[in-house]
Amino acid sequence: MSGNARWHGVAAATRRAVAVALLVALAAGCATFAPRPLAPRVAVEDLAVNRLTAADARFTLGLAVSNPNAYDLTVDTLDVALAVEGEPFVTGALRAPAALRASAVTRVEIELRASLLAFAAAIARLGRLSSIGYELSGSAIGPDGWRLPFRRTGELPVPDLAVPKR
Repeated sequence: MSGNARWHGVAAATRRAVAVALLVALAAGCATFAPRPLAPRVAVEDLAVNRLTAADARFTLGLAVSNPNAYDLTVDTLDVALAVEGEPFVTGALRAPAALRASAVTRVEIELRASLLAFAAAIARLGRLSSIGYELSGSAIGPDGWRLPFRRTGELPVPDLAVPKR
């Protein structure tokens, strides 16, 4: 076999080997890409005043978080902003990751803070209403860095905040 024929044989074999290696790598890479999850649906269940001090008001926001995916999700962070009657009121985030079961609703509680001034202004605006309109917005962030924004509007009955809970 001449040197030139040997060279073409080696080059063709090398090209085939490289092409097969690239196809195998591509197939393996595609198998590891998980689909981007669907955004959870988040609704306000309740808002409870935990503590009033001269400096601030602290609340617990109860959320119903629905996972529309056919698989469980772990949410590392759930950032929320709550507006009441069109006015920004409080923001908060999960303290620890939450596991959201597949195709199920999970209750999640978020601790919130507002300045006493913001709290007093909200009470003054809402004192005459039997229910309040709210807008809840934010993002669920997963362990792989995916960010799923959500937004929900609704109404809640106005709790009697003047009576301390015992």
